Amino acid sequence: MSSLFALLSSLTGGSASFLGGFTTRRVSVYAVTGFGALVAGLIYALVLTGQHSWSLTGSEIWWGAVSGLCALIGNLAFYTALSKGRMGVISGITSLSVLIPIVFDAVQGIYPNPGQLVGIVACIGGVIFVSAPELRGPQSSVTPIVLAAVAAVTYGLIFVTLDLGSESSALETAAVMEFTIVIPLAVTALFTRSLGGVSRRIMLVLLAIGTLDAVSTWSYSFSTTIGMVALDSVLGSLAPLVTTILAAVILKQQLKPIQYGAILVILAGVALVTLG
Repeated sequence: MSSLFALLSSLTGGSASFLGGFTTRRVSVYAVTGFGALVAGLIYALVLTGQHSWSLTGSEIWWGAVSGLCALIGNLAFYTALSKGRMGVISGITSLSVLIPIVFDAVQGIYPNPGQLVGIVACIGGVIFVSAPELRGPQSSVTPIVLAAVAAVTYGLIFVTLDLGSESSALETAAVMEFTIVIPLAVTALFTRSLGGVSRRIMLVLLAIGTLDAVSTWSYSFSTTIGMVALDSVLGSLAPLVTTILAAVILKQQLKPIQYGAILVILAGVALVTLG
């Protein structure tokens, strides 16, 4: 069951990244990050209020705030990288974030079985090769690569901190995370008196991004409460696959043979991780 929620996290997270990647070419990365987090935070707040289940503990506040700080740094780095570099390259590098929770579990003496280990390797390798064709050709700058690496580290830490906070409440931890992102960006907007070029049309896209992010974060957080962090983080880090498929379907970007093969490898890896 945890695998299904982790996969849902990848589906919605990859869709949000696809929308965000193009939106940041039109408006400020701060606007995309801030409005997206605000929408997600309000969704969590409405759900918690409707359930009458606000009961924040020190653990949820602490780990939610740490997750929010990591997400703020990671999202700004990721969206800036997307606005300057190739989507496939940036997404592929960022997907390596999955290595951090795997190491985290290993340090605690928690290891996947042999079948699941093969599935993990297949998923990680497949995601890299899905993005590999875009690595060919000249890069305009090394900056997007560095920013993608920063995003990978911070996103990897989020996998761990959300798991730690979700031991009490996945929804409340996610809510604290989103509002931690919003506060500094809202203060910045007040001082600069700017919304980053957001128009009504863009606002609808930001609403979609925030909603997808809300579902993605909660799905992953919940999956860790009933599953193994190392496994769920792998299944929850397949967003680049989703982004690539959306680009092929919506933007009519043709996939290369190696990408089709990589997708099959990923699907096989998902099956091994899920059924292992």
